[in-house]
Amino acid sequence: METPQTPKKFFERPEGTTGIIFMIALGILGVVMLDRILPFIIRVMENTIYAMCLAGGIAMVVVLLLNNRFRTSMVALFQLAMRWLTGLVIEINPIGILKNYIDTLQKKLGAMEVHLGALKGQSTNLKRKISEKKAEMEHHLAQAEQYKKGNDALNMQLAARKAAREDETIKNFAVQLEKMELLYKILMSMRDKAKFLLEDTAHTVEIKESEYKSIKEAHSAMVGARALIAGESSQKDMFEQAMQFVADDVAMRIGEMDNFMQISKEILSGVDADMGILNDKGLKMLDEWEKKDSLLLGKDKQLLLNTTSTTAAPMSDSMAADKYFGN
Repeated sequence: METPQTPKKFFERPEGTTGIIFMIALGILGVVMLDRILPFIIRVMENTIYAMCLAGGIAMVVVLLLNNRFRTSMVALFQLAMRWLTGLVIEINPIGILKNYIDTLQKKLGAMEVHLGALKGQSTNLKRKISEKKAEMEHHLAQAEQYKKGNDALNMQLAARKAAREDETIKNFAVQLEKMELLYKILMSMRDKAKFLLEDTAHTVEIKESEYKSIKEAHSAMVGARALIAGESSQKDMFEQAMQFVADDVAMRIGEMDNFMQISKEILSGVDADMGILNDKGLKMLDEWEKKDSLLLGKDKQLLLNTTSTTAAPMSDSMAADKYFGN
């Protein structure tokens, strides 16, 4: 009895050989094609990984930005960095700023003394001019009286006209003198206030400098970092804020002194002692200053403005000139 023959498998048959050859050819073709498309596949994978990382990074940033403590810390870090960069160029230490202002105040006091001297000299000159003009007016009035007695109407009118013009000049000088005396009084008061401010600021710096040094030494890196993360103000920050307020206040007072000295400078530069003419720009600046509150003078400003008296020419002289002129 014959044993049944086992069927040949696919690859054992002739078509199997053809299949093997085809598969080898297909493999070779796949290798060749893979070599060509592999860069594309790698680029796609790289872009996919990059996109995933980018999306993850964006998600992380969004989560951090939504965190209030993180935002506070970043703002504080930015401010610290900008403060450090600024400190390389200009003085930002509040104690150092106040020391600079003390030097500035000393210089301003010297400048004020110069202005006071110029105003005093101009006022003295104007008083002398007024006295001279009064004497000339009285002389012309006396001449007019003599011409009237002698029935010389033409010369009497001439003398009366001269007296009237002298009277007008006296009035112009009186207005000018009033402004000069007002400037002098205000500047004197400012000088006294500036001296007080100088001594008070110097004493503040003397006391606060040692305190600031102790606070800085106690303000360790760990304490600063912990306060930064928590978004809290450290003792050093609060001290600096308080001292910055003092520095800003001193700066505004110095600015007011500068402004008023500019006003007095404008008026002094335009004074015409012979014509009784004042600088219109300076007078306008003074009028604007009178309408504003004064940080440096406070309530004393209004008292100074109220107590300033107008220097006027004698009414009898003016009336006499008008009387002769009318005849």
